[in-house]
Amino acid sequence: MSNSNTSAVGVQQTTLAKKPDLTTNLGEPPVTDVSLSDETNTRLAAALALAQRGFRVFPVIQNDKKPYIKEWPEWATHDAPRIQAVWGRYPILNIGCFNEDLILIDVDTKAGKHGAKSLALLEALYEGLPLTYTQRSASGGYHFTYRAPPQIVVTIKTCSNKIVGFPDIDIRAGRTGYIVGAGSSTAVGEYTVEKDLPIADAPQWLIDLLPKVHDRRATRNGDSQTPLVELDTESAIARAADWLENNAPEAVQGAGGDAETYKVACHVKGFGISPEKCLELMLDHWNDIKASPPWKPDELEEKVANAYRYGQDPPGIASAEAEFGPVDVAVKPAPTGWHDPADLWERETAPRALPAGVVPSYIEWFAGDRARRLGVTPGAMAAAAITTLSSLVPAGNNLHLRQHSNSWFVKCTLWMAFVGDPGVAKSPALNAAMAFPKAVEAAWRADFKKACEANEFSAGSARRRRKRSTDAIAKPDPDPKETTESFADDPLPQPEPQLRRKIVNDATTEAIGAVLAADGTAAPVLLHSDELAGFINSMDAYRARGGKDRPFFLQAKDGGPYAIDRKATGTVFIPSLAISIAGTIQDKKLAKIASELTDDGLLQRFALIAIERTGSGEDFPDDVRLNNSVDRVAIALSDLEARDYRLAPEAAAELAHVEDFAYREAQRADVAFGLRTWLSKTPNEFGRYCLTFHLIEWASGVDPALEKPPAGIVSLETARRARRCIEEFLYPHAAYIYSTVMAMGNDDEEVRWVAAYILTRDLQTITAREIGRAYRPLGGAERKAKLLSVMATLAMQDWVKLTNETHKKWKVNPAVHDGRFAAIKLDETERRAAVKAEIARTVAEIRAARGDF
Repeated sequence: MSNSNTSAVGVQQTTLAKKPDLTTNLGEPPVTDVSLSDETNTRLAAALALAQRGFRVFPVIQNDKKPYIKEWPEWATHDAPRIQAVWGRYPILNIGCFNEDLILIDVDTKAGKHGAKSLALLEALYEGLPLTYTQRSASGGYHFTYRAPPQIVVTIKTCSNKIVGFPDIDIRAGRTGYIVGAGSSTAVGEYTVEKDLPIADAPQWLIDLLPKVHDRRATRNGDSQTPLVELDTESAIARAADWLENNAPEAVQGAGGDAETYKVACHVKGFGISPEKCLELMLDHWNDIKASPPWKPDELEEKVANAYRYGQDPPGIASAEAEFGPVDVAVKPAPTGWHDPADLWERETAPRALPAGVVPSYIEWFAGDRARRLGVTPGAMAAAAITTLSSLVPAGNNLHLRQHSNSWFVKCTLWMAFVGDPGVAKSPALNAAMAFPKAVEAAWRADFKKACEANEFSAGSARRRRKRSTDAIAKPDPDPKETTESFADDPLPQPEPQLRRKIVNDATTEAIGAVLAADGTAAPVLLHSDELAGFINSMDAYRARGGKDRPFFLQAKDGGPYAIDRKATGTVFIPSLAISIAGTIQDKKLAKIASELTDDGLLQRFALIAIERTGSGEDFPDDVRLNNSVDRVAIALSDLEARDYRLAPEAAAELAHVEDFAYREAQRADVAFGLRTWLSKTPNEFGRYCLTFHLIEWASGVDPALEKPPAGIVSLETARRARRCIEEFLYPHAAYIYSTVMAMGNDDEEVRWVAAYILTRDLQTITAREIGRAYRPLGGAERKAKLLSVMATLAMQDWVKLTNETHKKWKVNPAVHDGRFAAIKLDETERRAAVKAEIARTVAEIRAARGDF
């Protein structure tokens, strides 16, 4: 049995010491000489090229867009030796870059975005964007870079980053406008150079379109007393009062209350409020509600005076007038008492691409062929094939992850689940990968049939010999020699043949335990579940009472001995409790059960793969060689003798790399708790994929290679492939699912429906009755609780405010109608018009068929 708990502690202790420190010793040459021809070290050449172009570059987290270190603005450099030191040692880090003298036009062209249309409109209305150095982002968007006067760059750094009237085109500048540089990559794709040209000057018409703002440093000039705007306007007072009541922090005596009060007064000052009015507003709207205990008026007056005397920002620094200035654009200011409404339609894109070289070439061959035929993502097909093939490796095969110790080892037991909407071909894709275990079961059934026939023949021969012996004894003078020989030839009774099983569909512990107890060589069995939500919900561990299933499945990846004790049936002993799992689950069902699971890590044992359609599937001739290989590869794996394996000494560094990666990613503030648990299991998963890849590479080789057993050492190349598979393929899928599907509320679809209803009808108010009549899933008394949940979500997203508790009436945030959701409104209007037209057409056809005119 593996000692994974002990190893996990060791992982944290070692990786803390090994975490790369990019803030020291960076002027030295690289420790490891990595050739530029190496596929990963092209990042070094790309970083040097960006530096030569004038960008300051800094390291970005592998397969991500976030800076690797917090001090990235100070660390960013043009210095070639410094760049060589980092990307020479850590060649897989992405590249961030910025230039203090540039502005960046970021055009978002992802699915559901309108950047391409906005760019065409922008160039049609004006002179067109000058040719300049341009990058293509991983998602297909564009990064146009232009030089601009310093005052324009300073302005952009402190203003809204939108170009009003052109959705999904953002403007950035300076450090706040860093981009991921060409040569980097994420799970979505690669960043490339679109136009390798000198950086051009920004045209005047573009500068005129940019938002205008007073730079705080420029307007302050060391003077925090001179107001930037007219003080105590009606709108400023309303904004300040709303902020004090709804958003201002509390001030608690003995817990930093003095400092919090000072900060509150400074914030109110920023709205464009005089000291006298600030004191009045804080007494009326904040002091009795949020100060504990409330300040005496003279004490609060002193705090306010200090804020106006010592506060760094002048009055009005946060006012709408100071923020936007006299800009002649068709945009409404933020409505009084409201915050900006959230974009309810903004969703991350699921990772689609399977990076080249992260799985064995045989898996790429099989996955590419089957994915094309089914119209699904090849990565999903590859994950399913790896999982089903891993289940064929007998549980007696172990990989020891330490060079000089036997305490930490793993088996080829993998758990994988497709996550996706209905209709994305989850089941057909999984069934295609099930061809491997089905081939083994077909061979086992043939062996069973032969054994039964042989057993029946043997039993018949024994019966005939016994009859001859009995007849000889019955003779008047039997021949002793004949009688003795007859009995001597009579064989012992043969045991009944047993049908070996690999695939199980019943998820109960008793059913799986019976299969494993009857035939220890069957381990690991493959649990094939077409709906994992049912499997999880059926477990006693996740019911109000019980819990006997929980330890059974939590140990099922380790493969140690296990005993099932039942009062009615007694004890069932399992020599090796090893279970592989391949299943599917709808994203909504996963979102629903995720919050109900305990924190025991059951879900985190799965490789969760976001599967998507790429089309309707292609019809092309069968690949006979591939089809013929399925049985051969599957049976070769299932016939393996029990054996221990180890990593090659140079491959041990790949394990350290995985440990380092897991530690680093787990420290990120935006990582969900469940994903942190998933990351903690990656060292063991690395071992499982190492051994699985090693044996698949052996089994898929030419036939003569199968005459020799697999090598007992897993090579550096195979270990690197397994490490990349985890970091570049499995982790992006896990991160996407944990941050979107797992975080998705059950009411998301209804929330977006109501929001679209508000947009398409330009509603200023909305009632529960109106919603229920317009949208049946939220209508009726029995659905009242769900309707209120939906509206509570919209309120939290600053779309509505409840104004009448009795009659359930909400006021709509006017900002939702100021044009920011114009593209959504247009799409929804067209979609709803099309639905109405289709309904009208269907009704007309029905009436015509009935003869109703």
